[in-house]
Amino acid sequence: MAQKIDQQQVRKVAKLSRLELTDSEVQEFTGQLGAILEYVEKMNELDTDKVEPLAHCLPKILDESSGA
Repeated sequence: MAQKIDQQQVRKVAKLSRLELTDSEVQEFTGQLGAILEYVEKMNELDTDKVEPLAHCLPKILDESSGA
């Protein structure tokens, strides 16, 4: 299992991003980012051997005005 994110890591990312977070925001984002990381970890358990890589998950929509 992946290591959970802690408040110190959230503060470091916020500093690198030049964001000023309150203590309550740090606590909130720690929980939210931890949930995201848990979900990504769960997705990594999926068998994707037979799934072709995609450049984009949505079909390309042609813009008729640009002639593309």
